Amino acid sequence: MRAFSGADLRQSTFEHTDARQTVALANREAGALKERRTALEKEYDLALCATLYTAEQLLGHSFVLDSASLWQRLFGGEYRAAARAYRSIATARKKAPRRQMGAALKTVGEYEQHRKRFEDNAGFRGTMGNHFKGIDSAWEDLTRITAWCEDVLLTLPDHDAPAVRFRKLLFSAKTERLYAVKSELNNLAGHRATVDASRSAVAELARELPGLSALAQSGSFTELQDCIETLMRDLTAFLQAADRVTLGDAVPVGDIAAIVELAGGCDADETAIQTASDIPSLIGEAFRGAYTDVTPIRQTLQFAESIAASKPPQKTLEWLLCADYQPHLAQLRKWLSEAHACAGKFHSIAIDLARISGSSLWTENLGSPWQGMQQVAERALSAREDLSQWTHFLRLSIKSKEDSLNKLTGLADTQRLAPEVLVPAYHFVFYNTLVRSVFAEHDELSQVTGVTQDQIRQQFAAADREAIRLYSQRVAAIIDRRPIPGGNQRGPVRSWTDMALVINEINKQKRHIPIRQLILRAAKALLALKPCFMMGPLSVAQYLAPGQLKFDLVIMDEASQLKPEDAIGALARGGQVVIVGDPKQLPPTTFFQRVSIDNDGDESEEDTRTAIEEGESILDVASTLFQPVRRLRWHYRSRHHSLIAFSNNEFYGDLVIFPSAYHDDPSLGVKYQFVAGGVFENSRNPREGDAVVSAVLEHMREHPDESLGVVTLNFE
Repeated sequence: MRAFSGADLRQSTFEHTDARQTVALANREAGALKERRTALEKEYDLALCATLYTAEQLLGHSFVLDSASLWQRLFGGEYRAAARAYRSIATARKKAPRRQMGAALKTVGEYEQHRKRFEDNAGFRGTMGNHFKGIDSAWEDLTRITAWCEDVLLTLPDHDAPAVRFRKLLFSAKTERLYAVKSELNNLAGHRATVDASRSAVAELARELPGLSALAQSGSFTELQDCIETLMRDLTAFLQAADRVTLGDAVPVGDIAAIVELAGGCDADETAIQTASDIPSLIGEAFRGAYTDVTPIRQTLQFAESIAASKPPQKTLEWLLCADYQPHLAQLRKWLSEAHACAGKFHSIAIDLARISGSSLWTENLGSPWQGMQQVAERALSAREDLSQWTHFLRLSIKSKEDSLNKLTGLADTQRLAPEVLVPAYHFVFYNTLVRSVFAEHDELSQVTGVTQDQIRQQFAAADREAIRLYSQRVAAIIDRRPIPGGNQRGPVRSWTDMALVINEINKQKRHIPIRQLILRAAKALLALKPCFMMGPLSVAQYLAPGQLKFDLVIMDEASQLKPEDAIGALARGGQVVIVGDPKQLPPTTFFQRVSIDNDGDESEEDTRTAIEEGESILDVASTLFQPVRRLRWHYRSRHHSLIAFSNNEFYGDLVIFPSAYHDDPSLGVKYQFVAGGVFENSRNPREGDAVVSAVLEHMREHPDESLGVVTLNFE
């Protein structure tokens, strides 16, 4: 129990078990408020602030400063009052920005609000009473007195009547009486030490002698003294008897009873051995009564048991265990030595055969009877013609080991895997290892399952469609807000222009003006209504007059099929151009036209030809004039990767192709069909033609619900 300094702080509310926790909680909150007060007092006069403003007024001024508009800052009385409140509590006299003043008033107001709630806390006031002085209360004294009261409650419990009376004395006695009691207790310290030493000695004696435990707990000092004197007399008599039987000093007293009991048992066993009649006849001259050496007898029994456990023939057993056993054992030892030497040579030969042949059959049966090895040798001799194939197999095994494939081929060696599935197994191991390495490098893949992947794919597809729809609506909304020129609507109809002309043509049922005339007279209105024109090169030249319309961007797709002279007209009508095409496709050709081109000419003209004259398509021209060329490498249009595999190998070389999930599906991909006996003569191959016709007829029979396309090339 703690010393009761500060006893004048005692009061009845501290006699509850939760008083200490309440004071500790209040002390922590007061400490936090003191820290905030110390920080705020460096910039603000908190004492003056408490006399001039309440917390609600400060927070109201802060709101006015934060939300004040320009008009309120110039002419608002509330704004000036808020600024005046800040200047009155701020220790620094320099001008502060509006936001800074609002934040400062908010901070001070929140502190005052928190301090006021702390001082008005009914729980704190109810527990500490008049000792509670807000954040400046005597927290150390209050903590000490509540801790002392808690110790008194724990040390002097309710179920002990004397303790309750003493606890009441501590809580309600006058301070002077408590100090007098404390002084008297200090004088009795010496007597208490003596009593404590006596109690310790009696307790230790009770632990050694369980019969005294009850007397030690409830007996008087006179009863304890009589019991101990009786015990001393009994111990003296016992020690005198122990000296007569020469017990050692190190023997514990508690073990003497067990020693006496063991001694009696030894006497009984020795008498039984001496009187037994069958033991001397079994042991013979080695019998010495209780002092017989049992070690050689035990070894003899173990030898006989080991011979019997091996279950030899009866004659062998009698031959080994007869009276004249020594020469028999010598002969047996000689035979075993010769057999051991022979087995060593056999073991070396088997290891050499296993090393040379590469087969473990020679060493697998070393621990079994020799008949098994004899059968293996006979099988090897009967299969001499398979030796060349076996050596070829060994060479392949060595090569597989060099290529780190020995674990896979070992499965076939042990017949755990059929040889015909080695190639699929290798593919599985390769791709499985590749997948595992990718998963190890990218941990996020392990969190993706097939279900979540399908959900993400569906969500992405839905979001993509929604984005396309929204972008379409956005473009339409932007176009709808564009001003459309009304044009001329006076005079003859042939002088009308722009939107007036378009509306007039829409209302007509017949006799529309030509499209070129419509675009010529209503170009601005049409461009405002439809800012994107999709036209072929010939349509551009036919319908758009030169110099009439100017487009921001011209996009040419399939540019490898467009001649330069056909593209010039569209290019001249744009500010920027994007030319898209595949340079590996065939250029524009006259293969199917009966046009003869004369290749004879002046060779000197080739040296003066421009890039446009040299290029067969506008894509060739653009690739020459504009560098670098941006290239798309992903190919995703083919449902089966074999459709683009040949072109990628022979032309592109580095396209990223996504493999099909159905690699060997007979209904997908490109298949090579060899036609035997085909002859190309007179620009025809009749046998291949017949094969095509047969394939078409078979498709009609097998797949009547599916369409079929046949592509042939012939000059005829």
